[in-house]
Amino acid sequence: EQNNILMLFVRAHGMKSSSKAGNIFGAADSFFEVLNEHMEVVGRSSVLFNDSTPKWLPIKLDLETLCQNDDSKKVYISFYDHQTTDHELIETIVTTAGGIKESAKACQAQQRVNLSEKKPSHEFGDGVRVYIYDAIVTTGTPSTIIGAKPA
Repeated sequence: EQNNILMLFVRAHGMKSSSKAGNIFGAADSFFEVLNEHMEVVGRSSVLFNDSTPKWLPIKLDLETLCQNDDSKKVYISFYDHQTTDHELIETIVTTAGGIKESAKACQAQQRVNLSEKKPSHEFGDGVRVYIYDAIVTTGTPSTIIGAKPA
């Protein structure tokens, strides 16, 4: 069965380890999760270790599960620093499916600008900048693994 799929492309700049034990390089072992309005995990990125400027592989999200194909429904994107026990939340973006698509359009409009000069999709108080650099709606089957957070 073919579903409406949102392919989400995300990168960040300035991801720092939030661990009290600290990371020798100061960079986070980061990943993100996308949750629907009921706070259910709909998709999860891979973990990028020791990377302060992660560029995750795209994840495919089923739009029916994410927002019932309604661009006005609330969506959460939570960024974590991967730890061996409990992962540490860096920040959560609260937006909508439509907001994700608009952020991607704004980033695409700046495609010839260096990343450090681009206006981020979202900026956190500690200097972390998140870029939703593309969001493509297509049909297909979601490929994201749902379940427990990465070990």
